[in-house]
Amino acid sequence: MTSALKLRQMVELVRMVLAMEIMTAVQGLETLRPLKTGAPLERVRAEVLRVSPARTDDRPFSDSIAAVAAWLTEWRTRRSAWCV
Repeated sequence: MTSALKLRQMVELVRMVLAMEIMTAVQGLETLRPLKTGAPLERVRAEVLRVSPARTDDRPFSDSIAAVAAWLTEWRTRRSAWCV
């Protein structure tokens, strides 16, 4: 296995971990409703909930993690428009 392939796998695993962290943060924000955070984070929260609805029951999270990881990949190209 080449170093480049190992790096690619590492990046994908980090993306999955970040997706889980983002999902956890959004769930935390949801438990604090009706309080709100800043406008940029509210936009991110809304986008994450669009991709992966809030968790209200016990269910597997693999599909949600993959969806948020894919969103994270595409968000990277649009992030400058989000933080205005």
